[in-house]
Amino acid sequence: MITTRQAPLDAAELSARLHALEVPHGCERSFRMASDEFASDRHLISVAIETLGFSAYEIAAELADDLAFPVTHRELLRRSFPLARFIHFGFEGSRDPRNRVHKLYLEFDLDELEPRPGSLIPVHLAVKWSPASRTEPMISRYRRRSGISRREILDRLGSASGSPVVDDAASQIVARAFESDSDFDPFLLEVEDEGTPRRSVDVRLADVELRVGDAADSILAAARSLGIAARRIGAHLESVCLDCLGHLAVGMHRDGRPFLSIHHGVEPALHPSAVRLT
Repeated sequence: MITTRQAPLDAAELSARLHALEVPHGCERSFRMASDEFASDRHLISVAIETLGFSAYEIAAELADDLAFPVTHRELLRRSFPLARFIHFGFEGSRDPRNRVHKLYLEFDLDELEPRPGSLIPVHLAVKWSPASRTEPMISRYRRRSGISRREILDRLGSASGSPVVDDAASQIVARAFESDSDFDPFLLEVEDEGTPRRSVDVRLADVELRVGDAADSILAAARSLGIAARRIGAHLESVCLDCLGHLAVGMHRDGRPFLSIHHGVEPALHPSAVRLT
């Protein structure tokens, strides 16, 4: 039985909790660049719901409680959970609990769908909240655009954030993925945060053998345009340059600023220390 506690878990503690429950899970890191901001303290822990067994919802709900999941959104979680194949727990700002943002994503089962070309298919439903703040939790919806061509994806990236340099950087990274694998099947998500200006696109790159270092020139160009010092991001890129790219997100942040996020280093959590907090 999981027991809840008053202080919300951080990423490493949640990974340890899942190990105690003998639940396999994966870990991913990411960094986000926006105007004068570089945020690298971001982690995502992913669990296949079938591995939680017959009490999957009860276990997931108790884990969510241990992250201070908002009571106001519990009914949304309960109602949406039966449609999901995966649950993802996100952490941003893990080093400082006062500024930490927690995220819970449900990823839906798409195997049974036969979408029409051009239609939008719900893929993720996310709730994002700050345990230390009384601000209203946010609901994000991620939808896949079906039947979209490579050219259409690059065109969409080319105007995603309103910043030409940032959009070009994202386009260059995805174009490199296209060039490296002629069989690469692009997977594009369109993202909205309800009640905010946030509009972005997300392209999965995990099926292509590209590393962060392969995209370093494009990332550095975007960083310069956003006013991020080269020394600040350069050291971080050096530390993760061999990590495989998972996906990128580019667009307008909920506060109206252009942003580019790079997700990388997906790995199974073989032991609690696999959630690297450096």
